[in-house]
Amino acid sequence: MFAKLQCNYKNIGRGVNILKLSPEKINMYLAEKNILKKELAELSGISRQTIISVTSGKSCSTTTAGKIAKALEIPVKEIMED
Repeated sequence: MFAKLQCNYKNIGRGVNILKLSPEKINMYLAEKNILKKELAELSGISRQTIISVTSGKSCSTTTAGKIAKALEIPVKEIMED
């Protein structure tokens, strides 16, 4: 049986869920892995503007969160806001 991931996300319709990531945690992983935001955008396939928005505290789709986590080689829960 898989454990259900507890997170604060909101369904905004049309099957799109948004969630809040922790800018501090993302920035910590970027520094730890010596990755620039521009490089994170390239690695994740997400626009640089979206990366800047998320690391400034804006919410993002669960898809975007997954791409960021995959690029950082960590589980999504590691960058979710507490």
